Amino acid sequence: MKRYFLLLLAAPLLTACPYVEPYEGSATSYSPVYMKRSDLEQSVKYAEAPRALRSLGKIYVKGDTIYLGEKYEGVHVINNADPARPVNVAFIIIPGCVDMAVKENILYADNTVDLVCVDLAQRREVFRKRNVFPPLTPPDGGYFIRQDNNAEMVIVRWKLKSK
Repeated sequence: MKRYFLLLLAAPLLTACPYVEPYEGSATSYSPVYMKRSDLEQSVKYAEAPRALRSLGKIYVKGDTIYLGEKYEGVHVINNADPARPVNVAFIIIPGCVDMAVKENILYADNTVDLVCVDLAQRREVFRKRNVFPPLTPPDGGYFIRQDNNAEMVIVRWKLKSK
């Protein structure tokens, strides 16, 4: 009797999950841009020359320095000692970067699926943890199903499809 009662309780749960046909392709206006994993692991660099601000993302302030994310590209380093005249002093190249934080003298950022740590005093990557984050998703919230499953290629950004 007890067994049938549990089955009756579970029956609505089983029927509430409709079967969904597997699908292929994508429903997004964006195409992925790939990079070889071996190139990705050599891609983080502290560039001395600043870049123009374009597609801005997260911002982090530490002392007189502002760290300003450039979506999918890296992090701008801005000297804010004189808030009336901030100076863009450098750019840290981090392909696939959409999020970052600073603690003490270390910049923590996503290098697409990897977590990287950049020592701001030494101006170099000091740590990498592979495959911490899920792959980057299209900016329009659409879905994309990767067909090749090539682990050697990693999505580092998205570009708008031409019409």
